[in-house]
Amino acid sequence: MFKDFISDDIAVQIYPIISLVVFVLFFVALSLRAVMYSKKELQEMSSIPLDPQYTQINEPVNSQK
Repeated sequence: MFKDFISDDIAVQIYPIISLVVFVLFFVALSLRAVMYSKKELQEMSSIPLDPQYTQINEPVNSQK
């Protein structure tokens, strides 16, 4: 009974196709962006964790002195 009701609905046939298209477009866009990075940008990003400008030591909020 439910199988016949669901199979007649056009949205049940369209939603998986739309979600697949959105996923593929997102994956392709991310892949293209990763390929288009220059070597200089990649080196700058790889040095961020070691750069003192970007690192800071967080003190506890309720520190007793």
